[in-house]
Amino acid sequence: MTGGSSIIAFTTILLTLVVKTSCQDCSPCSCCNREKGCSYNNQLGIDHYCWSGCIGGFMSPKCQKTCVNPRCRSCSTESTCDTCYNGYYGYQCTSRCPTTCNTCSSSTSCTSCNDGFHGNQCQNSCPSTCKTCLSSSFCTVCNDGYYGDQCQYSCPSTCKACNSSSFCTSCWDGHHSGSGAMCLFHCNPECLSCTNETSCTACKTRSGIGYYRNDCSSQCSRKCKDYLCDIYGHCLECADPHFLGSSCDRCINGKYGSLCHNNCPVNCYSDCSSTGICKSCKDGFFSNYCNISCSENCKYGTCYRNGSCIGGCKDEFSGSRCEQKTCPINCNCDNNNSCFECDAYHFGPSCLLSCSSCKDNRCPVERLHAEKCDECATWRYGNLCNETCPRYCLDNKCDQDNGTCVCDKNYTFKNGKCVPSSCPANCSTCTSPDVCDSCVDRNTLSES
Repeated sequence: MTGGSSIIAFTTILLTLVVKTSCQDCSPCSCCNREKGCSYNNQLGIDHYCWSGCIGGFMSPKCQKTCVNPRCRSCSTESTCDTCYNGYYGYQCTSRCPTTCNTCSSSTSCTSCNDGFHGNQCQNSCPSTCKTCLSSSFCTVCNDGYYGDQCQYSCPSTCKACNSSSFCTSCWDGHHSGSGAMCLFHCNPECLSCTNETSCTACKTRSGIGYYRNDCSSQCSRKCKDYLCDIYGHCLECADPHFLGSSCDRCINGKYGSLCHNNCPVNCYSDCSSTGICKSCKDGFFSNYCNISCSENCKYGTCYRNGSCIGGCKDEFSGSRCEQKTCPINCNCDNNNSCFECDAYHFGPSCLLSCSSCKDNRCPVERLHAEKCDECATWRYGNLCNETCPRYCLDNKCDQDNGTCVCDKNYTFKNGKCVPSSCPANCSTCTSPDVCDSCVDRNTLSES
């Protein structure tokens, strides 16, 4: 129950921002939401697919690339933002909300207010003792040092926050409550904040140098920028911008070497080892240094670290790297597995069309190059003779390409079928010259 809680919270936020701004891309799976994990999506042919989406600021479906700009909270394409971080709005989250708005949908429509403001457009100020409020007479959270329904009472002078004049919930820096409810005790002189006389939660700087541990006895590493670290010795920021991590002992993404001055191979996906070996490759490349292209015969154009294709091979290829051409089914092939003719029962450029649909099961003369049967059986038409000629076509024959025909006597071809040339008297419609479907007004069909 000390002011150290705010120091720790600030430290956590700062460390998060440091890591976020240092990393341009994420290594596979590291920026996925953890709920359902990350694995190969067989349907889409995508490796390292994030099944529950991304953490803030990264793009689906692999969550390795950052959104179009750092103001995007989530995005699914490189050109648009799906949601914005607080304080921004618009197609690419490039527009700022009004200064009193926490979130907004336009320059004139606030959806939530910043601390200290209220109203439909966050145009009104809260009372000075309120951190947040619903109106000028209804506080929801008090500013430090105040309590009460309307934040109208002052806390004791050593209390940072309290819920009554006799119960502190946190202390100002340099004080602690011990086992009691009031912030009556002083911290160790080297502590900025503490939980008791021997346990510091944040340390003071001395001569411009930061310290850590419970008793603030250890000096922050010189690798920390300005010698500043948290109570555990973790650097708030690295002195050398080429390093990152709580101990500033790792290279930023895209760099390697003892001084982190060497560039990772160009096709590494964001990160490489201390010797320049890529931890993962950009799509379409493989090997330790991601300098070899995946086979052009890979089904999805992507491959694993050893070059084997992700999702299998394109048609007519086999092998782990899809380097072997296979003889297509129903083909007779030469020594290079190139099809030079179809077998006796199939035709078409890929020999996948069956001759059984053609008249008398006869294949076209030019089987490998033909795209339709040479001739269809009576009643049939279409490239594969799989359509039925209209009823009442003369001799049950129709044009093989479009199904038109010369109709039987007393029928006329109209709208893709043979219809009676004329109907019996008093018929409105008929299916044959002597059978009515419907009658003209004032007449009825006779029962058969």
